[in-house]
Order: sequence, then structure tokens, then C-alpha cells
Amino acid sequence: MHLVTSAKTSKVVWDKLATIFETKDITSKVFATIRFYSKKMSEPETVEKHLSSFNVLRTQLKVVGIVVANNQATVMLIGSLPESYDGFVMSLT
Repeated sequence: MHLVTSAKTSKVVWDKLATIFETKDITSKVFATIRFYSKKMSEPETVEKHLSSFNVLRTQLKVVGIVVANNQATVMLIGSLPESYDGFVMSLT
């Protein structure tokens, strides 16, 4: 808390905390990228939960300065579905 006691607004607090805690070094970028591209939906996981965690990973990439285009994210999301969704995936084409 002592890091932001002089801040006058919530935006100033947020910006200060982001500067301190959001690292954009190469290690953060590598691990965020690996987590995003290796994300796979497990069979007991719901599509809603998978989509939510997928979007969190995409946001984490954005935080470290890597923007995933919508079309690329769509391909990654479809590719992350288990084999039981192959019929659904085939119906998209």
C-alpha cells in the first residue's frame, strides 16, 4: 500500500501498480505465448470455461505487448477443441 499512498486518483494507483508489477520482458512474453498456443480443452471442461480461460490467456498476451488478431485467435480456439468436437469443426467449413 505504501507504493501508492501519494496517488490522487484510482487511475494513478492503477498505472503505478501496472508499472511495478506488469513485466514485459522476454521471459514473460515467452511463457504467455507458450500457455496460449498450448491451450487445449479437456473433455470434462465446459466450452464456456474453456472460452473464458482462452480469453484470459489472450489478454495476458496483450498485457505483455503481443496482440493476437481475431482471425488467428479463432483458428487457435477451434484447434484447441478435443476430437469429440471434430464434427462441429467440420461443419464450419
